Amino acid sequence: NGVSFKLNRGEKVCITGLEGSGKSTILSIVTGLRKPASGKVIMEGIPLENLDALDVHTLIGENFLENDVFYGTVLENISLGRPYIGFTEVAKAADLVGLTPIIQNLKHGFDTLLIPEKKGLSSTMIQKINLARCLVDNPKLLLLDEFLGTLDSEEQEAIIDLLIHKMPETTLLAVSRDLAFAEKCDRIIILKDGKVFADDSPANLKSLGLLHPFLH
Repeated sequence: NGVSFKLNRGEKVCITGLEGSGKSTILSIVTGLRKPASGKVIMEGIPLENLDALDVHTLIGENFLENDVFYGTVLENISLGRPYIGFTEVAKAADLVGLTPIIQNLKHGFDTLLIPEKKGLSSTMIQKINLARCLVDNPKLLLLDEFLGTLDSEEQEAIIDLLIHKMPETTLLAVSRDLAFAEKCDRIIILKDGKVFADDSPANLKSLGLLHPFLH
């Protein structure tokens, strides 16, 4: 109730709001992980519940906060064992997110075994693996949740530039309270108390004085 919006193909949309406003819940509903109390999610004209789970995962790339590395090689962590994703696709995704220099410093490169409980895995490396994982399949819809995290300012700028300017065919729906990212999006949807409080272009919302305290 109180949440309804449409995403146009290739559109870059930021969802923001204060803690507990329902931002991450929206992403969970879009992926089918959580069912809405009412209403439907329509994807390319088809209700989400009528789509095969495999089709949904092929269409969507997602990078939620709970994602982490698992016991397996770097290549396996990015490809998730999907047989149609080869080394070329994995290497390209790694390069896109700036992961290649890190992998080149690993003893066995993409064949390096990652052990989650082992010390030595930097949060930046884990975050970039997660980003590469959701880009490797060239998804039509990309769902991201507070994806800038531990990246330094230069890395953040590079990722923002990639998402906004270098993926024109990919629709982006990203939860973020980062002002620099939000201002580059086509639209910002502000949630308040589980409902859409505002939905407009960054310029219009800024002129109305609605970006603070939601973004910083």
